[in-house]
Amino acid sequence: MASSKITDVLLRVSDLEVRFPAPSRFSKARWIVPVNHVALDLRRRETIALVGESGSGKTTTGKALVRLLKPWGGQILYNGSDVARWSGRKLHQYHKSAQLIFQDPYGSLNPVHTVSQHLSLPLQLHQSQEPGTLSEKIESLLSRVGLVPVQEIRDKYPHELSGGQRQRVAIARALAVNPEFMVADEPISMLDVSIRADILHLLQNLQNDFGLSMVYITHDLASAYYIADRILVMYGGIIVESGDSGEIVKKPAHPYTQLLLAATPGSPVEGPLPETSTGAPNLLLDRQGCVFYDRCPHAMARCQVSQPQLKSIAARHDAACYLYDDRPSEALGH
Repeated sequence: MASSKITDVLLRVSDLEVRFPAPSRFSKARWIVPVNHVALDLRRRETIALVGESGSGKTTTGKALVRLLKPWGGQILYNGSDVARWSGRKLHQYHKSAQLIFQDPYGSLNPVHTVSQHLSLPLQLHQSQEPGTLSEKIESLLSRVGLVPVQEIRDKYPHELSGGQRQRVAIARALAVNPEFMVADEPISMLDVSIRADILHLLQNLQNDFGLSMVYITHDLASAYYIADRILVMYGGIIVESGDSGEIVKKPAHPYTQLLLAATPGSPVEGPLPETSTGAPNLLLDRQGCVFYDRCPHAMARCQVSQPQLKSIAARHDAACYLYDDRPSEALGH
């Protein structure tokens, strides 16, 4: 946990929405909304985790935060300025501060470029002003992410590296421009189990050494608990629960978070999970009711009518669920 070193807010996101056109047989345009009115704060030197299944909106949110996707609506306030509306030179400068580590260490590197070429491009593109030659900077980055011997690694091509080594190259490439925050999109999901902890430990060390903020995207609550100060659980493009990591893992409130925890390796739950469906969430703009209604074992009539909003259920713990609407204030931890 890193809460003792956290200071002010670096990134404040409000009402963030991303839309894509959906194929339709009708003349009326239809939209899918993979990110639906998301709000979050990222403080300096803090790690938050976006947790959810595939299709929950995590990666789309991450790409919007670093402006690889332009939001349909909402604000992304970076040091008080709304980067959701930036373009051109201002957006180029923002990309120096906001970097993305892709999930796939095999597809995110150019197969015809050496490791050295992968690192030299961002250094030259953003005109790093740190002292030293380009070669010295590349060697320093490789050493910092544990790719040694440097002289042997720098001239290799991606196909000559292991999956863990490729992901370290991707991390070094993100660090090359001295970002203020990084979005790590499931950086260990395609790696061997034996090296996943090493990559998480590396990310923690880099955050401490460089004073980084980080958004860690994962489907795994265990790794989120290990690395993150706070966890935000997403389903169907909506944040359904958020809070301190320990609180979320030890006292999950939303039925979806409870199902995620039950499906985590080491869970005491045996047999089929207590859900009524395994279908994908409805992401259409005109959907009604709670996004988790079809799968929820506690669904009520009003859940089919409107989406519950995030509300405080304990200190630094929010959930979007009607189960908590009628609880007395003393039961909510206030």
